[in-house]
Amino acid sequence: MPKSNSQKLSLRTNKYAKQSRLVRDVICHSKWQFSRFLERLVSDPYAPNHLDRIADGEPVLRDALRKAGVAGLTREELWAKRDDYVALLEAGEEPYSSKLYGTEYIPAN
Repeated sequence: MPKSNSQKLSLRTNKYAKQSRLVRDVICHSKWQFSRFLERLVSDPYAPNHLDRIADGEPVLRDALRKAGVAGLTREELWAKRDDYVALLEAGEEPYSSKLYGTEYIPAN
């Protein structure tokens, strides 16, 4: 059965639509780790990006991390991202947060 136009549009606009839930969760988690890594680059500009090695042997995950912009970056690209992120923090922006981290109050019935 052919897909309707709205189904085709939703697949085109959601860049993670064709990824498994596990890959989407790893990307979300990796973005949080990457923001912590950018903060670490302030004090240690030559710290290794552990996200470059996290997907060894998993080409789908490796490609997803690169597409998300958290792995496979040169040192100059990392420094540029660090400077941009630190500038946002100094301007009063909140640090990057993820729904996979933190606590939430769930009232009892």
